[in-house]
Amino acid sequence: MEKHTVFEGRHPGVFALPQRPRIVIERGRLAETALPNERNSPVAMWAPTGTGKTTLLSLWAQLANDAGRGLVCINLAELPRNSPPLESLVNHAAHRVEPGIEQTRMPRGWSVYDIRHPLTLIIDDVHLLNNRRDLEWLMALAAAGLPELQLRVAGRYSPFMPTIEGEQFEAIELRESDLAFTVQETAQYLERVGVHLAPAEHTLVAERAAGWAIAISLFAHLVRLVPDRESFLDEFDRDEHALGDFLVYHLLELLPEDTAAFLLATSVAQQLTVPFAVRLSGRQDAGEILHRLLYLNLVREQHSGQQQVYSYHPLLRTYLGMYLRTHDHAAALSAHAVAQEWYITHDQPVLAVEEALKTERPSAVRELLDTEGFGLVCSGDSFVVNRAIQFLHESRSESATTHILSAVLALPFDPCSTTARLHLDRAQVTLDRAPLPMQVVHAALRVIAARPNESPDAELAKLTEVLALYSSERLSARTDERVIVDTVMFADVARGWAARLGGSWQTGSDALQEAAARAEDADRPWLALLAHSLHAKCELEMGHWYELSAVQDRISSILPSSSVAAPAAVRSEITLNSNTGDTALVRSERLNWAVTRYLRCESLSLSQVEDLRSRGGTGEGFQVDTPAEFLRALLSLEAEANQREAFDELDELIRTSGRAVPRSLALASYRYIDRCLHLRGLAEAKDALGIIVDALGPDSLEAQVVTTKLSEGNSRQRELETELEHRLTHDRHSRALGTSIYGWLLLASWADSSGRSSLADARITRALGESRPLRCRLPFIANEGQGAKLLADRAGRFGAVEPYVDSILVLHEQRHGATGLGGGIGVLTHKEHEVLRELPKHQSISMIASNQQLSPNTIKSHLRSIYQKLGVTGRAEAVAAASSHGLL
Repeated sequence: MEKHTVFEGRHPGVFALPQRPRIVIERGRLAETALPNERNSPVAMWAPTGTGKTTLLSLWAQLANDAGRGLVCINLAELPRNSPPLESLVNHAAHRVEPGIEQTRMPRGWSVYDIRHPLTLIIDDVHLLNNRRDLEWLMALAAAGLPELQLRVAGRYSPFMPTIEGEQFEAIELRESDLAFTVQETAQYLERVGVHLAPAEHTLVAERAAGWAIAISLFAHLVRLVPDRESFLDEFDRDEHALGDFLVYHLLELLPEDTAAFLLATSVAQQLTVPFAVRLSGRQDAGEILHRLLYLNLVREQHSGQQQVYSYHPLLRTYLGMYLRTHDHAAALSAHAVAQEWYITHDQPVLAVEEALKTERPSAVRELLDTEGFGLVCSGDSFVVNRAIQFLHESRSESATTHILSAVLALPFDPCSTTARLHLDRAQVTLDRAPLPMQVVHAALRVIAARPNESPDAELAKLTEVLALYSSERLSARTDERVIVDTVMFADVARGWAARLGGSWQTGSDALQEAAARAEDADRPWLALLAHSLHAKCELEMGHWYELSAVQDRISSILPSSSVAAPAAVRSEITLNSNTGDTALVRSERLNWAVTRYLRCESLSLSQVEDLRSRGGTGEGFQVDTPAEFLRALLSLEAEANQREAFDELDELIRTSGRAVPRSLALASYRYIDRCLHLRGLAEAKDALGIIVDALGPDSLEAQVVTTKLSEGNSRQRELETELEHRLTHDRHSRALGTSIYGWLLLASWADSSGRSSLADARITRALGESRPLRCRLPFIANEGQGAKLLADRAGRFGAVEPYVDSILVLHEQRHGATGLGGGIGVLTHKEHEVLRELPKHQSISMIASNQQLSPNTIKSHLRSIYQKLGVTGRAEAVAAASSHGLL
């Protein structure tokens, strides 16, 4: 493909041209789908492996190349585990092939949407996309209908529906039946490879293989080897076994015995180099055998750097592996053991553990976990560690290391959780038999597991003692440098957290920040995520909002690419891959980042939060699942025009689970009490207040803010107003971000409504001062936008903060139109809500005045204000409008 603009990039899988087999049948009916159509619709192929998808993609790539189009081919199966999001890969690749662009660095903000010249984008193995963010981005690109872009995607199945609800794009789809070889195409292929059959036999092959390309190819190979073609065809027609089993059985029967043995021995490897094939098969002529198999179209060849790499078709390899395990189980286990040793020697610990699991030998798995387990977790490969731990548990072969790693995977520890501490206690029993690095990890875990009201001094002394022993041992023994680095960095994280537990907040914060930086430099994303997570807790406790916001953004950049991951523009150079496995730490930080986006009023859908809940199925419901339910209920409360149903759901959740998840209860407390007050009245709001006070404590800032809110209009209002302002000024520590902002806005609205303009201005400035560093806009947008209205009334008076104020006002208008800002339905005061609830009862003005203990003239004044804000002229219209907006 000489005309193709070559990208000499270093990222595997990008610009990976689809492999074209030696013999290709020109299937014009399929090639035409690659040609431009009136609507420039995307083309999608969904079919199982072995149906000819890759061959067709290579044909489309050749057509694009011949037409002089830019060409970007991405094979998702070849991307490494720590790949950036698909959006980032496509944008950078498209920038590289765009004609007329000389700079090698992509300008900030440039994307594939900015292309000006024809581009064909081919993405293979799309079914491997397993996160909503990549899927939604690809859906949007497909639906955009860019005039210069031809989008071609392929996979074993479509990942888009029903995963992404409500979003569709028009595409030309090719399914398995479309790709199936017709009788004519089958005949054409067989003739090309030198197999001459009668027309009836062409029909037999096409129908028995159901047009399956790989089966027809394998059949062609076999039929050339059999001595009695007629008998073979007869058996091929009548055999009831699965077609793959039949063909592999006959393939092994017909090949020379040594070649068949070579096929079976090497089928355990996904990719083969000649030295690896020599090791697996014991044959010094492995290179020659691979070349013969290549000629027979049984293996595929590609170049990786200076090496030739061979691979069997995945389907053939699967059937060969099944045959080997069925007919010679001992040989299969032996082959996996050889592969395990090879991967260990060649520094591929993930593959080594996977092969050790296939050997079914607990001792081999235990040994690998002792030496590689903690490093795999730190590097983000915890999924294979989880599998190994589960295997050893089921085989009753647990050790101190397995318990220690189980505790590591349970980080961060919930103060109420006993699971991690139980693992640490069990590890203690045989700890003296564990490798010294694992003893260091155990001691560090004991420090991190110390409860907030406990001194970590004893655990810290033990950690120092074990570290000293470890330092002396590693000087006299050959220890893997990576193991040393991982262990020491983890110990540094524990010591930083111990400083925080001891009350030295700033010291602990600095130590954790430094540990996170070192972990990033060492390309240890999980360890960096842990250090950042603990660092964020320190900054939250100290009220350092700018620092906390920066740490939150850093955490989001390390999280696996997902529906709640950071935008591509801020992704870190180290990123946990989407196949990391749902460790407690990753689940917890995904949830924390989703909460941050909720408070920032950034894009976050109910389905994305539902994804978070589905990840938490490991018995840690109160750490992830229940908080995610709280977040989903809060999102529903913000999204629903009629809020009664959403509030009822939140109310039930708080009453049943609120005490078990105090941070989530704190997050919901102000919105909960405010909606309860407006939808159910003061009496029920006071009852709901009791739940918050009981769960969070009467001295918590959340309890004080909502208690003050419910004092509006009574004799203690001014007293509680003064107390809350003093608390917000001198001790704003809270369990949830946003609580202090709600408090300042409450006080500002009271000052504004009572004519104390200067005091209202000062309080609004304090609210903005705490909101801006964290970009926490929700308190201004919530509660019908009362905070946004205060800002709108003072627009143009905020100086350097004015752009941030404008962003709040724009966001409010996007969500509510002109609500509260001079048009639409205005913000009702608490007393106006009380009067509004009297209207459906068909009472006279005097009766309403008596119920509210107000004069009839005051009731009339309230009614005029209500009618004006609802945009109506009478009671009936007011009741209808209020009901439609969930106010009744």
